[in-house]
Amino acid sequence: ARLFAVLNKPTWLAFDVTTGELSGTPTANDILVFNNIQVIVSDRKDGISALPAFNLTVAELVAVMLKQQDKAEPVY
Repeated sequence: ARLFAVLNKPTWLAFDVTTGELSGTPTANDILVFNNIQVIVSDRKDGISALPAFNLTVAELVAVMLKQQDKAEPVY
């Protein structure tokens, strides 16, 4: 069975150790760059492997309102 680990993940980012899935939603307080996040996988057959470290940038999302058929809908 494979097991995953992650180094330097933001606190708001969830990580599934059995699938390696990263998920989460940052808040307005998290608008910055998170550096050197690294995912590591290990199994009994192949040992330990690490993916290259990456940076995650959280930027502000501005919703633009468009009027369509007398109904305002956000566009992201």
